[in-house]
Amino acid sequence: MKSPFTVKAQNYETNKIAEDLRRTLGPLASNPFLNGQVLENISLSAASTNVIEHKLDRPLRFWTIVRGPIVNSNQTISDVRLTSYTPTVTAATGSVTNCTTIASYTVTNGWINLLFKMTFSAASAAFNWPRLSLPSGFTLDLTYLQSPDGWANYGSGVTNDAGTNTFLLGVLVPSSTQVSPFVINTASTYAGPNHIQNTVPFTYNTGDTLNFKTSLPLSGRPIKPDIWEVTGEFNEKYLYLKSTTDCTVSLYVG
Repeated sequence: MKSPFTVKAQNYETNKIAEDLRRTLGPLASNPFLNGQVLENISLSAASTNVIEHKLDRPLRFWTIVRGPIVNSNQTISDVRLTSYTPTVTAATGSVTNCTTIASYTVTNGWINLLFKMTFSAASAAFNWPRLSLPSGFTLDLTYLQSPDGWANYGSGVTNDAGTNTFLLGVLVPSSTQVSPFVINTASTYAGPNHIQNTVPFTYNTGDTLNFKTSLPLSGRPIKPDIWEVTGEFNEKYLYLKSTTDCTVSLYVG
């Protein structure tokens, strides 16, 4: 590509300025990484070869994905700020009482990151296996998560007996809208994992706390497909792509 910066004049100083501009800006104008364009919202079908006009008015030299696939815009936003919410606390049996629960979350590329703190102000009524709800509107993708009966651990935390003893916690997923802390082990009393109860791993009372966190995949999260070029040579007008899944992407071509 010829440089667009060609200026001639009778004045020496003007010509010198024009030459300096040509030398400085010419390589930038001919650089394919800078002299390209974004093709937005390109729909790719897994069932066929996708023919895409790159609109460069010259042979294509490279292409790359700059965004996508987009499944749910709410799940592709990365936000470092924590959003607070009040989870609903239930139990498999009984009910958790005299307990204040605070929680916060972020959503990053289809994953929800959760932080919880439960603080008891007095002894609780009897309960077994407490469960805390996700923020409203979010549902977990259980495809790759094991049944809670298998004791698959998806988080970490501690439970504190009013500053005297601390026990390690894990996190189970009892349903697509709930998470549940469990005791990984408690010395020789509980050799294996156990559901939290009002008396396990100790009797919960004033000042006792549970702090735990987890990061889990959301339903409808973006799935990165394999996308590759079909032709061995870059075409004058078109780019030929295949994808393993139907998706919508934005491409940068240069």
